[in-house]
Amino acid sequence: MQFRLVAEALAHLETITQRRELTARLAHLLRQTPTSLVAILVYLIQGKIAPDYQGLDLNMGEKLAARALLEATDLSPEALHATVRTVGDVGRAASRLLATAPTRKSRPLSVAEVASTLREIATISGPGSVAGRIERLARLLRRASPTEADVLLRMVTGRLRLGVADQTLLQALAAAFEVSRSELERAYNVTSDLGWVAERAAVGDRAALAHIRVQVGRPVRPMLAERLKDAGEILAKMGGRCAVEYKLDGERVQAHKQHDQIVLFSRRLEPITPQFPDVVETLREAIDGDAIVELEAVPADPVTGEIRPFQDLLVRKRKHRIAAAVKEVPVIARCFDLLYHRGTDYTRAPYPTRRQALSRVVQVGPSIDLVPQRLVTSVADLLAFFEQAVADGCEGVMCKALGAESIYQAGKRGFQWVKFKRDYQASLAD
Repeated sequence: MQFRLVAEALAHLETITQRRELTARLAHLLRQTPTSLVAILVYLIQGKIAPDYQGLDLNMGEKLAARALLEATDLSPEALHATVRTVGDVGRAASRLLATAPTRKSRPLSVAEVASTLREIATISGPGSVAGRIERLARLLRRASPTEADVLLRMVTGRLRLGVADQTLLQALAAAFEVSRSELERAYNVTSDLGWVAERAAVGDRAALAHIRVQVGRPVRPMLAERLKDAGEILAKMGGRCAVEYKLDGERVQAHKQHDQIVLFSRRLEPITPQFPDVVETLREAIDGDAIVELEAVPADPVTGEIRPFQDLLVRKRKHRIAAAVKEVPVIARCFDLLYHRGTDYTRAPYPTRRQALSRVVQVGPSIDLVPQRLVTSVADLLAFFEQAVADGCEGVMCKALGAESIYQAGKRGFQWVKFKRDYQASLAD
């Protein structure tokens, strides 16, 4: 499949403002795409080359992209820079300038080779990596049409914004391949890989979609909480009883353990393992068997052990001197959910079952424990635990339903979990 067809389709999608038309156009494009390329197409529509959890970043700024364009064409730096100032980015500038340049005869770009080269750009590292990225992008641009150059350059610089939400893509996939939308959504929520889901739908592998299971190494899209400002309303929503947990001011982490290997993912499903070597070692010793555990990584005072402000975790974002950051800001793990353990998918189990299993899986110690919790049946009990949490340095509490419907709703926000925070209380007092 020629990349020109995809580039022109993506450029057209940018002009569509009605969701229904956008969905229909996407479905048509997906139906016209060879099965082997459907996953790649979905990633390109999302402005990426792989699912987020693989951590592949094209990592090219406007200046590097401009250097690649100049290396690949006869454009003058002066003309390019002047046009960028006029149109706003190097992609649109390339499209305008190449449209009036002499036509170049070259072998058409294919979708497969564009995807392969973009992956090379994302993974190249070490000495000479900058020159390597420029050379690989220039190799594509030498054979690119004006529209292809526009799409390529805006993709590598992070400026390709089609406005296609995940939900729109799911609807388009359901229409294109006549697959249940609910099956597609469930598969996406437990794999976090819309390209893989699209490929299964395209080849008609309904069994893989219908029976998808949580898998160690693939992050599950996190369950999200609603917010309410009244303790009585929260308790009523949950049938008069609920579990209340400390809402710690740290970083939400999804930890995957397989044998002795630990991989950590952020709430946004990005790989963050290198930031927390201390948490990795703690989990390796504390978790019994292969598992997926959700936890809060909380900064602690190295002397007193008291919880420190969330901002102190920013030192862990460094790419260098992590060992010094570990000493400066130790991190403790507070576990609050279990999604998988030794072959059992716990996302379909109610919350009380998951919590009980979590207590068996995690061996508590100085650097790891379960998030403090209390079962409450009255507003007074809920508020008392809330006040205790705030006094202990928390931002509030998380209230969780206990009934049979309290399964882990991956990728969804709902009233099975409800945040109750001190700033809500402050606004009520005002």
